[in-house]
Amino acid sequence: MYVLASERWSEAIVKHMPIIIQHSSAMVRAASITCFAGMTSSVFFSLPKDKWDFSIKSSIDAVLSDGPSVRSADCRAIGVIAYFLQIFHSREILEKFIQAARAVFVSTPYFSRTVSNSPGQSMDLFSGSENSANNNILVAH
Repeated sequence: MYVLASERWSEAIVKHMPIIIQHSSAMVRAASITCFAGMTSSVFFSLPKDKWDFSIKSSIDAVLSDGPSVRSADCRAIGVIAYFLQIFHSREILEKFIQAARAVFVSTPYFSRTVSNSPGQSMDLFSGSENSANNNILVAH
């Protein structure tokens, strides 16, 4: 018997992912979110819209509320999903992803908030304001 990948994904999203994403182990939660990064765009867009929404919402929610290992998996999943052509053209979804990424940088003390945009100039990633400063490029402190 031949089963479509979208049918397997639908089953996993309905039956398994809601439980696994809430697991007490961060390693299990990270592994569950990593699954979204393995989904191809053809499978993703063959799913009903509510399954897309679940995948996107789960990734964003976990990146905003979980520990470093889960946030890392979330960022990977968000990066893969954001690269899908239909998502790339969705301003609403991309804005959600950008807000999630900003929240990660704000809550991560290891990275600078500024990037170099020209010699002697830097730009705050969150306000868009330019400052004269040394060239700071998201480096570990």
